[in-house]
Amino acid sequence: MTLSAAITADSLVAGTAKAGTRSASFDFVKGALVLVMILYHWLNYFIGLQWGGYRYLRFLTPSFIFITGFLVSYVYLSRYEYDDSRLRRRLWLRGLKLLALFLFLNVLADRTLGMRLRLDFSDPDALRDTAYAVFVDGTARAAFDILVSISYFLLLVPFVLFVSVRMKIPLWALAAAAVLVTVAGESNGFANPHCQMLTVGLLGLAAGMLRADRAALLCSPVFIVCTYLVYLIAITAWNVPFALQIVGVCLSVAALYAIAQFSGADGIIQGYVVRLGQYSLLAYIAQIIVLQLLRHALSGRPMSGVEVAAPLVISLVATVVVVELTLWLRARSTALDRSYRAVFA
Repeated sequence: MTLSAAITADSLVAGTAKAGTRSASFDFVKGALVLVMILYHWLNYFIGLQWGGYRYLRFLTPSFIFITGFLVSYVYLSRYEYDDSRLRRRLWLRGLKLLALFLFLNVLADRTLGMRLRLDFSDPDALRDTAYAVFVDGTARAAFDILVSISYFLLLVPFVLFVSVRMKIPLWALAAAAVLVTVAGESNGFANPHCQMLTVGLLGLAAGMLRADRAALLCSPVFIVCTYLVYLIAITAWNVPFALQIVGVCLSVAALYAIAQFSGADGIIQGYVVRLGQYSLLAYIAQIIVLQLLRHALSGRPMSGVEVAAPLVISLVATVVVVELTLWLRARSTALDRSYRAVFA
């Protein structure tokens, strides 16, 4: 998912407003995406890949990197110059830490649960092929794989900003060029998941520079509803090519933001969703671990009807509990707060 005003790990992507206080609306959007991600992974593990509705959830993963890009420009470019060395250090450090966290989690998962990569440290050739599939092709189904694309994006952003300021090319022009190249590549048989996610991140980076009046127009309920209906008809007919995926990401994020603005952050449910957004990286990791443990514990046991929904409810409750407990512990222990920041910040 994490970036905030000081690129902390309170969330999978950033969530601090320009004034320096956390924006509840952005956190609500991230928290809502975490809830959808729990549903998505539950469908993967307990319903199966044969379910025909995945096309309607294809906006999910790229939405996180879109918000990351949006908040890099919305937050940081209001504080730093494009070529500020402090901004470069923050982004590069965060990107490298996410890569390290990804590696640690996958090695741990492989050694404990025996997950999908099946790492064999005694075979250098197999390790090289796996690394290439994960970090270059983006084809290996590694756990927590969104962290790789987000880390790549954070490492890339300083170079993009350097090109933008030195060559006087607007961010929207760079994003548009990336979209055109990626769409053209897909139409010619080249569809690299990392390249696609980087393009979505650049689009978010450009979107963060939108003027308030234009952003308000895009978040208009009438515009969102009408456009979303057209989008649903299109993906029903043509599935989700990259061009339509971009549309789905923009519409979904705008819709969730509009809901956040309408519902506010004062209710009990809204509060839980906002805190999930504030700790979205932790929530992302926790829900995958819980669902994986449940899948292993229930493997071989036939489940039907209401029983199938039990892992979904358990993982949802467990994820909320992990976030609330972490929040409680950090407020009461300086040592635990520092430990949390050392791992995630």
